[in-house]
Amino acid sequence: VRTMPKDHIVGLQASPTSVTQVTIAAGQCRDVNDTFDIVLSAADTADITVAEDRDFTEAAGTWYYVHVIADSTGARPTRGFLSTRPGAQGDGAPPILPGGYDKFRRVGAVRNDSGSNFLLARTIGGGQLRRVQFTDNPVVVTSAVQTVEQTVTLIIPPTSTLAVIYASLTGIAVAQDLRIYRDSVSIVCMGISGIDIYEQSFDIETNASQQVKWVNANANACTNTISMRGYYDAL
Repeated sequence: VRTMPKDHIVGLQASPTSVTQVTIAAGQCRDVNDTFDIVLSAADTADITVAEDRDFTEAAGTWYYVHVIADSTGARPTRGFLSTRPGAQGDGAPPILPGGYDKFRRVGAVRNDSGSNFLLARTIGGGQLRRVQFTDNPVVVTSAVQTVEQTVTLIIPPTSTLAVIYASLTGIAVAQDLRIYRDSVSIVCMGISGIDIYEQSFDIETNASQQVKWVNANANACTNTISMRGYYDAL
């Protein structure tokens, strides 16, 4: 019986709240195949160290997808679940559900670092488009002046191509530009002369591999820093 429209989702914000756990807020959604209404009546936690909460063996530096899963017979409680498979997005493969569960919907993604600890973040927004904001703003570039185009892979999941980054120029004595862009069309994101530091936060679209390019306009000395503020995720 249909009570929710196709693609409906309210609540269910998924945020990594410890180095091993993701908390999913209460909420409701239509399942990925538009056949079932999933309702999570209270917040739930999925723990990567608990075998029943995942369908994989953990590896460092990996994106995992957060799902709510349900039993259409009602015999088992709706809960959170972690998978290397995004479901309808990305490669389209569904998560490998535990016994008795037959419905799911992706509600987020989480990344662990080189030490296999989740990058802490907060998810903002309650509809299909969510903004995920990192707690510690991981740095992806720290470099002296570069006049040859550089490529950097940003920390956003394969289901997203819209990042929120923070960039800064420091140690500037004379005119310098830092250009950051998706493809081959240069956009001067920041250009400054005669001060020691200039910084800016902005949204930027990546290519399909979650990469952007950057370069300095000239050889004048500076230090470039690019760090992650977060990303947007469409569910």
